Parts: sequence; structure tokens; C-alpha cells
Amino acid sequence: MKDSQGREIPHESLGTAVEVAPGPEAEDVWWTPGWKDLARAVGWRWILVVPAVGVVALCVLALMNPRYLGGLWWLGVKGMIYALAIPVALLGSVIRRVTSARTEPFCIHCGYALHGLPESGTCPECGSGYTRQMIDEYRRDPKWFIARYKAQKDLPPHHEVGGLPPPAVIGGPRRKSRDGT
Repeated sequence: MKDSQGREIPHESLGTAVEVAPGPEAEDVWWTPGWKDLARAVGWRWILVVPAVGVVALCVLALMNPRYLGGLWWLGVKGMIYALAIPVALLGSVIRRVTSARTEPFCIHCGYALHGLPESGTCPECGSGYTRQMIDEYRRDPKWFIARYKAQKDLPPHHEVGGLPPPAVIGGPRRKSRDGT
């Protein structure tokens, strides 16, 4: 839809990820907490990153000097995988925790605080649509929300899906199989 000046008017927001897309200048941009927020939330868990730093340092040393290959052999593939997987899991957990700890309504695309604005509308900072229900869903699990948005974006519009005949008509009459299903 367009207004009288020819500008695009956002569609009515229903709370689904497809209905509320990023603004015109930002394609698939999502708000994530900054490094300072993450560092505060990690707290004492920084100690879990030390083995990963050691593995990376040992790999760099082994590339420079073959003497250190024995250390990698002693550590083994499983040990290196565990040492590197723990910080990745920690980062995902901390991002989820920091996002859910943010209590005020915010734009999920740019992070702008939406205090005093209506339940649904357009973000004044980036021009993306928002609803409070969508913000709450994003706050619960940002990675899941983004994955769902990307999956829904690839679906055909609902008016195209409604015109398809039922699956039984597409392939002809369904024959009974030998095993009774």
C-alpha cells in the first residue's frame, strides 16, 4: 500500500515474523547484545574459555614448530572439540540470557527502546514494523525466531497456496498399498 505521497505504508502487524519485516534499508538485520553486555553476563564463566584459548595457542605453536604436534596428539581430537565447543555453547546461552533480561520493549532489528509507543507500529529509528507479541517471542529465543523468520520468508504467499488442489487429486486416486497403509 502507498500513501498520498507515494511512500510505502507498512502492512498491519499480526505478530508473525513474516508480517513484520526489517525496514527498507536493512535486510535481515537483527539486534544482538553488544560485547559489554555479554561480558557482564558471562561473569565467572570466563574460566570456561581458558581451555579453548590453550587449544588455539597450541595449534598456532604446532604450525610454527612441529615439536608441539605431540601436545596436539596428547590432547586428541575429542579434547580439542570439547575445548572449542564449550565457549560456543556459553556464547549462545549468554546471548539468550541477555536478550531475555531486557525488560523494556525494543525494536528487534535495531535495539531502539520503544517506551511510550503503541502496541504495534513502525520503529522510528529503522522503519521496521513491530508488535509487542513479536518482541516477546524474540526475547524468548532470538536464534529460533530468526530461523523461523527465514523459513517463513521462503514460503509462497497464502493466496497462492489456497489455489492448490488437495494432494490426493494431484497424484490421482490413491491406491491401497500391500502392507495395508
